[in-house]
Amino acid sequence: MPGAPPPRRQPAWTIQHLPHRPGHPGSTLIHVIGCTPSDHTLTREQALAALHQPRTAACRECDATRSLGPQQEQPTP
Repeated sequence: MPGAPPPRRQPAWTIQHLPHRPGHPGSTLIHVIGCTPSDHTLTREQALAALHQPRTAACRECDATRSLGPQQEQPTP
């Protein structure tokens, strides 16, 4: 449709597995795509499911928690 705004891209997320080290169990971080290099991207649903796993957190640097918050409804023209 001419003059229509381009479809809004949904953000994507990546997952980073941090290895076990002496005195620290392994853990997992969820990032907004582009924060940390990764070959595997996640959908919103996959990222939210991953966050419910033990020792998994959202990255504070890229504020992944905010991007995974309630989705904003797009106003209809």
